[in-house]
Amino acid sequence: MWWALVRRDHVELGPAGLVAYGHYGRPVLVFPSEQGRAWDFENNGMVDAVADLIDSGRVKLYCVDSGDRDTWSNRSEPIEERARRHGHYEQWIMERAVPWIAGDCGGPTQIVTLGCSLGAYHAANLALRHAEGFEPRTRRLGIRHSARRAIVARPATTPPAAILLRRTLA
Repeated sequence: MWWALVRRDHVELGPAGLVAYGHYGRPVLVFPSEQGRAWDFENNGMVDAVADLIDSGRVKLYCVDSGDRDTWSNRSEPIEERARRHGHYEQWIMERAVPWIAGDCGGPTQIVTLGCSLGAYHAANLALRHAEGFEPRTRRLGIRHSARRAIVARPATTPPAAILLRRTLA
């Protein structure tokens, strides 16, 4: 079992939390699905799916809480207020989570971003808006286009985010 081999730390960084997995490797900032929590990646089997990468020191995962409940998913607020609140969430990532990751890695380093669902939006948005600190890699995974059908997701036994992570490291 992975938990016997992999370091796992949970830290609260002000208004939200971060769960770190691994002792060495390329840092990967993981965003959960809409309104998700930092431990969702583990609870949904994703940490198990890449346990060999974590254990071999190829990757370190840094899973953060989502800010969606107060931002994009909060339909009771006008869009302008949701956008302003998203700015606060992004500021938390850049001013609290990223420096914590840098300290854990022994100094500033390029960070890969990864996410599922709305978390994929956060991963891509952050990497594009702050390219100086994040790996400029984007991949489209698990989706194909057919002339006869709309876009269709391919079923896979390995979770798509795990496949994406393995391809990113290749």
